[in-house]
Amino acid sequence: MSEDCIAQNIVQLIGHKKIRKRLQKLLTKDYLLWLNSTVTRTFSDEPNILYLEGKFVLVGDLHGQFDDLDRILQRTWSNQNLKFVFLGDYVDRGRYSLEVISLLFTLKVMHPDRFILLRGNHECEYMTTHYGFKEECISKQSSDVYESFVNTFKHLPLCAILNNKVFCVHGGISKYIEYIDEITKIDRFCDVYNAGPMYDLLWADPDEDVTTFGDSDRGDTFVFGLQPALEFLDKNNLSILVRAHECVDNGFEYPFEYKKHEGRNRVLTLFSASDYIDYENDAAYAVYENKMEFHSLPFIKQESSEKLDLNNSSLEKHIMRSI
Repeated sequence: MSEDCIAQNIVQLIGHKKIRKRLQKLLTKDYLLWLNSTVTRTFSDEPNILYLEGKFVLVGDLHGQFDDLDRILQRTWSNQNLKFVFLGDYVDRGRYSLEVISLLFTLKVMHPDRFILLRGNHECEYMTTHYGFKEECISKQSSDVYESFVNTFKHLPLCAILNNKVFCVHGGISKYIEYIDEITKIDRFCDVYNAGPMYDLLWADPDEDVTTFGDSDRGDTFVFGLQPALEFLDKNNLSILVRAHECVDNGFEYPFEYKKHEGRNRVLTLFSASDYIDYENDAAYAVYENKMEFHSLPFIKQESSEKLDLNNSSLEKHIMRSI
């Protein structure tokens, strides 16, 4: 069977029962190498910032939790008017990172304008080496397959702007970026190890206790307050910043909602992996056209990952949830 036929068969699995097991049978080494080669060319043709029009499904971190991705697609796939924007962190920690990323890359190949995949901080060699995806890839396939994914990750776009209003990014804003046009000048085709604008886009977090920018527990990035977030949005004629990157109890959260400011709901966090590291959190996705509609995914108990040696203390879980 040709790789094109395999890709078509994979897409036809969406909505069917036992999709994961059926998918696994189709993910041969040859197919995965072809998939990465093909989708890399598609990503390479996309700019750092994608300007999109339409009605969208917005999806936060998935972290290898295939059942959560399956639930989202079951609810939304049949509506051909919907486009999908995934905010990054597709792999690591969950047991089915290979299946998650392979399905998403296949959908991107088959429907390049309908599926938008942004880069998260886990889409790089360092994070996937330390948090499970490399080991999973080699165990299920080979080091060649892993290396092909790592190369593809370097080509993922960084941001998307929906209907000229919604700024989508994995992490947050950067103190080094004032205007959107500055993002277009970033050389994204690399792994990100050092502090700077691209690192912040993938790693930064909002913090209601900070006025402007502050030090981050995540390392060489910053936390940002409501003030710089609103300044960035207003200077670029944007309405809201939608990001992922943090596990939140209900799957979505306005991190500044307790501020006594009319702009407190202009930053939104989405997280789409339920029961993340046994946290028993719900997940969510959003549907956006003229306003945000949130759809909850009540937590389903995740299979424990033998790849992770996690301490069960609350402190350790908090640290792991924050990476």
